[in-house]
Amino acid sequence: MSDLDKILARLANLKDLAQRTDSAGEAAAAAAGIQRLLFTYNLTMADVPEKGEEFVDEGFHVEGDPRASQQRWKSWLLGVVARANFCRSINRHRVWEDNAHVVGRPANVRVVIETYKYLEANAKRQCLQAWKLYERDHYGGRAIFYRGFFVEYVRVVNDRLQSQVKESTQEAGANGSALVVQLNREVAAALERFYPDLRNPGESNRPISVSAEGMAAGYAAGKSINLDKQVESSDLLALTR
Repeated sequence: MSDLDKILARLANLKDLAQRTDSAGEAAAAAAGIQRLLFTYNLTMADVPEKGEEFVDEGFHVEGDPRASQQRWKSWLLGVVARANFCRSINRHRVWEDNAHVVGRPANVRVVIETYKYLEANAKRQCLQAWKLYERDHYGGRAIFYRGFFVEYVRVVNDRLQSQVKESTQEAGANGSALVVQLNREVAAALERFYPDLRNPGESNRPISVSAEGMAAGYAAGKSINLDKQVESSDLLALTR
């Protein structure tokens, strides 16, 4: 957590205390503490988040190196889930510790990590089942079949998640689109605070060999997976209130 995020988290705690306490003395002390921090760090009350709205950077372990060619689909899947829940993901080249990180508000980050784990496990299980059906007659090899499966699985999941966001935005009415823009700007700013030296190398445009049968199986798996299993993020809920 950056210094600014720590300050904002402290402000959020003081604001929460000032609002919920029954003690006039505690409320006054909390208000005074807020004012001192605002003056010291040149902030305003508009910058003070509600408690629980401060941004976090949470790491967790993804099996294998998500940047390696055969594992890259995991990085794509995590990014897809993160963006659909107003978070951003970072992959690290360390296989023995937390090699994936999610930046966002705490409630959203929890949704991203749990949803990713659920989708990743489903993808691996269904890919193995599909390969067993094609293995005898498939001449392209398992690696090509797997690549086709995972590429199409992630694409379909992305389309479905983005459709959910679009639907929630439309239900929110006139303010929906503006809120989405605001949420994305806030998480982009938080990502920059946590990773000020982050550079985006971009995706390689080099073509990869995939299997049509693998893609067909991945498409079917992505269409059939139950995305309602995920708990909606606080920001997605905010869009429909």
